[in-house]
Amino acid sequence: MTIKAEKPKRWTFDELRKIYSNNHNKKLGMRLLEILELAKAKGAFMESEAYYPAFGIRGKQGKRIMSFWSPEKNHIDPPGAVHLFTNLKRYINIDERNNLVWQLTPLLGYNYDLSDLNNISKSTTSNNSIIDLNEKAFREFINILQEYSFDSGAQ
Repeated sequence: MTIKAEKPKRWTFDELRKIYSNNHNKKLGMRLLEILELAKAKGAFMESEAYYPAFGIRGKQGKRIMSFWSPEKNHIDPPGAVHLFTNLKRYINIDERNNLVWQLTPLLGYNYDLSDLNNISKSTTSNNSIIDLNEKAFREFINILQEYSFDSGAQ
């Protein structure tokens, strides 16, 4: 069952946790739940306002660098796609942004090279999903999240 609000709404951590824990696509639900809980533990969780369950990841600069949502039917993006914000103002410096993209591109299949990044004003969505990753690649993705997301030291 796909969950969609009648109008965009702000999805809370507790709502998302319940939705992901009970997702009929177990692999998608468990992976989103792991990312959600990691983000919360680090202080990097950001609520999102959307039709579908969604949340963001706060980068070291304190701004959103990724979003996750889980529409499953009749949507242009695959379930578990990663929305990456590439605008330089969201990052400490150009090297941080470029290194993040270099690490994510082989895993998630973004369609650009680094020369294109300066021409992307806002964001881009991955071609691959977190459910397309084997366990080793998903662990690598989690390590990348830990490296580039905000850390309040709240763990």
